[in-house]
Amino acid sequence: MMKKICCFFFALSLCFLNISAANKTVIVCGDTVMINGQYNGVLISGQFDFEIDQQLIQTHPDDSVRIGDLIIEANQQPIVYTSDLNDVISSVPFDQNSIDVVVKRNNIKTNAKLYLYFDKTSSSFKTGLYIKDHITGTGTLTYYDPETHMYGALGHEIIEKSTQSIAELNQGQICTGKVTSIKQSLINQPGEKVSKNTGLVLGNILVHNQYGIFGKVIQPISGIEMEIASKHKIKLGSAKIMTVIHDNIVEEFDIMITSIYTSDERQIKNIELKITDPKLLETTGGIIQGMSGSPIIQDGKLVGAVTHVLVNDPTRGYGIFIENMLAAAE
Repeated sequence: MMKKICCFFFALSLCFLNISAANKTVIVCGDTVMINGQYNGVLISGQFDFEIDQQLIQTHPDDSVRIGDLIIEANQQPIVYTSDLNDVISSVPFDQNSIDVVVKRNNIKTNAKLYLYFDKTSSSFKTGLYIKDHITGTGTLTYYDPETHMYGALGHEIIEKSTQSIAELNQGQICTGKVTSIKQSLINQPGEKVSKNTGLVLGNILVHNQYGIFGKVIQPISGIEMEIASKHKIKLGSAKIMTVIHDNIVEEFDIMITSIYTSDERQIKNIELKITDPKLLETTGGIIQGMSGSPIIQDGKLVGAVTHVLVNDPTRGYGIFIENMLAAAE
């Protein structure tokens, strides 16, 4: 679960790995990473009313842009960053009250109007919109594949909080992170890792889907070399997770695997688990935001990654099969 990104939790056809666990090893990580994803345009994340000349302006009627739209073009100019949109708006004559834009709405390109309101006091236009071109959060690095130089992290999609939809990313990066404090999980109140970016870029973001984020590493990745286990080798009972609850120290904690869902129709929430480690329970109260992607280890093999928490019992949650993550990275 990513901090500040709703994550208590498109469709991608997977050709699952036709390999045995003995034929595939990866570097198992567990490190906290800071995620900075770049949108495929400028996202409208909210709107607000304002006053001009003591008149309340209620922005944007039905035929205009909407919250959740990605602005990808304005006045026939491509829009990638918020500065691109600001440049177009600043070039408009002061008596013009709108510009033509192209937005992506529900994955469909749509023509729309972005209405402008000139404020004589500041000699600038106001739009009444909150916009952004990237999304940030905290997650856990699951593995690094030394054969492909690809990493996998998070184990689930990134959700844009303002729209409750999957964030449409086209690039980005992951950086090293440091956990500075923990907000404990309570019933119906998921906790979180409070983390800060320590500045070292580990890799880029090339793939983002319901199975996590994936990309090429640009720095050496440390961890434990370990075989993977296919879903059919996983069993009920004791296992461990690897995660960080202080600074940048990766630790192992005890869990119990309580259910396994091997149906090919179920691609996420494959492993049901319960936190049993006294230290982890005392520190976090169970599964917290920022723990998504924490590797799940059983019998010395990597079997999956933590992804979701049960909000009515934060000691319990779900994980994804490592097979599914590895296949989704391709």
